[in-house]
Amino acid sequence: MSPTPAPDDVWKDATALVDKIDQMSRSPLPVLGVDEDDFFDSFAKQLRQTASARSVVVRASETFSGESRDIELARDGIEVISQPSERHSGDPKTPTWRDDRHLVACVTIDEESEFQVDVRWGEAVALARHEPFAQMTQATAEIAATVYLKREVSRLRGKQSRRVDRDSIVCNMNRGSGLADSFRHIAQTISTYVDADRVCLLKQHSESTFCLIATSTSTSVDTRTRLGRRVQELASVIDSSDSDFEFTVGNAEDVPAAIKKSLDPYLVESGSRQVAVSRVECDGDHRDIIVMLERFSHPKRPGMLQRLSEIHLLVDTAIANALERDISGMRVFVDKMLQLRTAKRVGLFAGLVAVGVIAMSIIPIDFYVPAEGRVVAAVRRSIFAPTNGTVLALSVDNGDVVKPGDSIVVIRNRELETRIQQLEGGKARVKASLASAQRSRASGNGAADFSASATEQVLKSQLKGLDGQLSLLRHQQAELNVTSPIAGKIDHWDMRQRLSNRPIERGQFIADVIDPESGWKLEIEIDDSDSGYVLSQQHTKPCLIRFSLRSHSDQTYEAVLSNVDEVTHQNARGDWVVKGMVNCPVDFSKGNDFAANDKGLRAGATAKVEVFAGRRAIGFVWFRGLIEWIRAKV
Repeated sequence: MSPTPAPDDVWKDATALVDKIDQMSRSPLPVLGVDEDDFFDSFAKQLRQTASARSVVVRASETFSGESRDIELARDGIEVISQPSERHSGDPKTPTWRDDRHLVACVTIDEESEFQVDVRWGEAVALARHEPFAQMTQATAEIAATVYLKREVSRLRGKQSRRVDRDSIVCNMNRGSGLADSFRHIAQTISTYVDADRVCLLKQHSESTFCLIATSTSTSVDTRTRLGRRVQELASVIDSSDSDFEFTVGNAEDVPAAIKKSLDPYLVESGSRQVAVSRVECDGDHRDIIVMLERFSHPKRPGMLQRLSEIHLLVDTAIANALERDISGMRVFVDKMLQLRTAKRVGLFAGLVAVGVIAMSIIPIDFYVPAEGRVVAAVRRSIFAPTNGTVLALSVDNGDVVKPGDSIVVIRNRELETRIQQLEGGKARVKASLASAQRSRASGNGAADFSASATEQVLKSQLKGLDGQLSLLRHQQAELNVTSPIAGKIDHWDMRQRLSNRPIERGQFIADVIDPESGWKLEIEIDDSDSGYVLSQQHTKPCLIRFSLRSHSDQTYEAVLSNVDEVTHQNARGDWVVKGMVNCPVDFSKGNDFAANDKGLRAGATAKVEVFAGRRAIGFVWFRGLIEWIRAKV
């Protein structure tokens, strides 16, 4: 057993440990040879060694909906600690000795979260070492708590980013006007997500054959070429095995003989180094779909099937939607017609085509352009920090109702406080000098009176200048109590976590105050390729729109497009769009008040929007994608 260190040595070791943990928390962790997950293990180990303790446990506790949850971040030593220590109820900056062998340091993160360091010794700790051990444990716990907060913020940002990515995947997969166009968007989205060089979608043609419908590459694979035939042949063989398939060139993998017979010629023809095949089983009368993924370089990346499994539900839904859009009464009728004798079939087919072409050229129907929408309050004010400082008090939280002048946040600026104290001290000195000059003038001779009078004028001028500076600084200090400019509700979902007792910079966003009583507006984004139809109709007559909130898609509303921006913008997804604004008071077709049917209505709620762009020939509406493609090529 190592000799017990003297109290002076304990203070010295404690200071060194605090400096080391502080350096680890401030510097990029990989530079120190420690990643974020290992920081707490290293912290617990070094604290135990410095304190000569038997064990150290680092944990965080959270309370959500009345239920407490403890997260053990690190454990070092051999002590068996089955239950966490009780939550600290005293001063959050004062560690607690539960007995001579048990020390607990707590850092309160917010009202519902706490960071705790539990240190235990095998033998009683001398009273002279209680204070240095307590101060060392508390100081290092506060430093480690900041690392925990950084990790939680990073985790929340990643979660938000994944949510945005998922929304983007859903939007991209459900595009397209025809089956081939829809499948191409699905293939391109899958290719981007799984990091594949090419994705092919094949549809079952008969019991044992598949037909290539679309690929993710700009140059499609012709089904008449040798490569096209190899792709379809391999898909048919793998489908008969009733299981997904993945193969990497160079790996010692056992491949069934039936698959190998088609796989080898396909690899030679395509040049692929890795291939994966997954089957999508469709309900009803739809035939199965094969998803084939390829990589042309030797992959040192996650398996494609593994990545595909993360979005398989989205892929299945997008494929089912594309197939449903492709089915129509006309197509069923054509299938029955093809069963007739050749002569009758040709004549009937020609007549139907002629009638159809004429009808589609002259019969007009309503033409709607799709758009994306987002609900915003008609009256909204954003609040920003007036200066740098630290949040001293947070008076409200997300969803709280406020009136004009109600305090939102109180900011403390130490530089401003120091400057005011300096000016007040200077003012006191000037006042003392002025009083002394006045006494000297009162008791002196003529020459002395003249000198004292001049001094008084200078001091009075300085005093006036100091009063002006103090008045300006006190006005700035009063502005640190940030208040609500309007009556409404606070809109900032993680306001307390982001701001409570945190440093804040000038111009940093604090919260939005929205007034639901003033009504709602709908901000819409129209794809640049569709904006010409909308602008043309808007110049003639304001466009009608119909929309439904994605959270309550059973209710449809109608409104009028109040204005359209004639400038093209690039949105967060990188698409070029034209923005518009819609007031949302009334559903004209049903007489329903939009504000009165606000179940689930909230700022930022997304909506599926269709903008009325006039009446066009039915053929144009149905085959707009083909017509625009022909126009672009010609």
